[in-house]
Amino acid sequence: MRILCCLFTLVLFACDTSSKAKLYATLTQEEKAREALDALDYETAIELYKELVEAEPEEYVRYRYLAAAYAASAGFDIIAVAKSNVGGSGSLLDALGSFLPADPTAEELERMALAKDTLLSIPAELRSKDNSEVAYASGAAVQLEFYQSAYGIMYINRFAQVTPEGSLDPSRLESMTDDDVSNILNNFSQVAATGGEGVPAAAQTVLTQIDQQEGATQKEKLINYLNATKK
Repeated sequence: MRILCCLFTLVLFACDTSSKAKLYATLTQEEKAREALDALDYETAIELYKELVEAEPEEYVRYRYLAAAYAASAGFDIIAVAKSNVGGSGSLLDALGSFLPADPTAEELERMALAKDTLLSIPAELRSKDNSEVAYASGAAVQLEFYQSAYGIMYINRFAQVTPEGSLDPSRLESMTDDDVSNILNNFSQVAATGGEGVPAAAQTVLTQIDQQEGATQKEKLINYLNATKK
């Protein structure tokens, strides 16, 4: 429930339409950025929020909306996720993966990386679920958990493509490098390390299941995990 409340705070604030009664020319840049996000004009929202962040880099609440614009442009539907039970029962890869591109482009993957990196630019104490003094801190922490998990799953989806016969394409799986595997696992590890129920617990389950697979290397374990679960 806490996760849903944090996400709905982001969504509802971004979708505030009270400024629509004003002429666009009279709006502040922040109001224009919020209107662009509301209108699903992510490219405009990104450019406007980037300018706002560069102008006032310590206004960290804006980082959340810039990150949301990046994630949305990568195909991540945060409104749908907020209404779902991601982090509840079932596989995180299946639950969160249903809101992500099945075969992401390099640009989509880069946009999701920018979403998580934007939130990581907020000082750690200001994106903490334990910080009750800063209004956006808990929401930023939860948002980051989702984006890091989404990035890891999108990275997996680059390689975990199902053939017409219903199995994973072994050539694409084998094309993963050790750096690719480390990148995937590190994102899930960072989410799991935050602790608690929901997405962190689901990320830990993924890591545990991968570790339980046969294989001499992390790559072999990951491939065996994907062959067993992602079909």
